Amino acid sequence: MLEQKGRTREELLAVRDELLAREKELTHRIDELRRQRRALLAASTRTPSTVGSR
Repeated sequence: MLEQKGRTREELLAVRDELLAREKELTHRIDELRRQRRALLAASTRTPSTVGSR
């Protein structure tokens, strides 16, 4: 996909735009994962720990 040999400028720009879109999507997914992690950590500090209790 990234091989440049034999590609026109337009094809290279299209591939670059596709990669940028994929990077943006990944960034949004990482941001959402981090938001969920922060929410979980915030919730765990508000409630007593039940880890190891039975």
